[in-house]
Amino acid sequence: MKTPKNKIIVNKSNKGIFAQLVLLSGETKIGKRYEFNKSKPPVEQAYEAGEEFGKSVIASGTRQIVFERAKSLYHGQIKAFADGLRKVGLQF
Repeated sequence: MKTPKNKIIVNKSNKGIFAQLVLLSGETKIGKRYEFNKSKPPVEQAYEAGEEFGKSVIASGTRQIVFERAKSLYHGQIKAFADGLRKVGLQF
């Protein structure tokens, strides 16, 4: 299988999630911060943010990515964000 050339890096804080699409050259193509509010649970908001960010990534012409979660464990908000990315069609 061909190695994906683009990487999505996700960082989580107490206030929200920051995601960025980094190309093989090191250039950041898309970077967005999603602030959480108290209207919905943070995991649900992370899932919706993943869907929205995934649509932006697909619009830029990328379908295969490497998902990097920095120091965060793969559960809760990070997992929900990744599930949102998968729902819109990204492969990693």
